[in-house]
Amino acid sequence: MIFRILPLLLFSACAATSGESVSATGSPARVTFAELRNGVTMTLVNESHSDPLSLYSEVRDRPGPKVTSDEVMEAMLDHFHDQGWGRFAASGAAVAITPETYQSLEVESDGRRTHLLNGPRATPDARATFRSCLIAFLQVQELTQQNQAVSNSRGTGIFRDPKAELGGSR
Repeated sequence: MIFRILPLLLFSACAATSGESVSATGSPARVTFAELRNGVTMTLVNESHSDPLSLYSEVRDRPGPKVTSDEVMEAMLDHFHDQGWGRFAASGAAVAITPETYQSLEVESDGRRTHLLNGPRATPDARATFRSCLIAFLQVQELTQQNQAVSNSRGTGIFRDPKAELGGSR
C-alpha cells in the first residue's frame, strides 16, 4: 500500500516550494482517526478541503489537521475501498465511546460522511479492514509535513532550564 502512495507523497513534497500555494484539483475530503479511550484524534484533509498556507498560518492551542495533496488523499481513499471500507462502514459521523467501541475512522468525501468502528464486538473481517485502513492513514499522516503555529505556554519551560524541568540540579 505505501508503495502506491509513497511516490505521490514524494512528488507532492517537491511540487511546491515554501510560500507557494498548491492548486487543488480534486473534491474536498477529510479523514479523522480517533482513539476514543484517551481522546487522541488525528485529521488529514486534502488541498481541495483546506489551503495549507491559510490553515498553517493560524495560531492554535493544539495542532490542527494536516493537509496532504489531492492525489495522495485519493490514493488513500482508493486503498480504503480496496480493503472493504464499503462493506463495513456505516453512514454518518462516528459515535462517541461506548463499551463496544474504542477506535474510529471517519471519512467525509463527496458530500457524504461514513465511519468504521473498532472494538471488541467487531467481526474479524471488520477488524482486519479497520487495521489496514488505519495503517494506511497513519503512514500518510506520518509522511505529511505540517508547519502549524501552536500557542502552548506550558511547553516553553523545557527550553529555558532543561535540568529544572526534568527535576535535575544545575
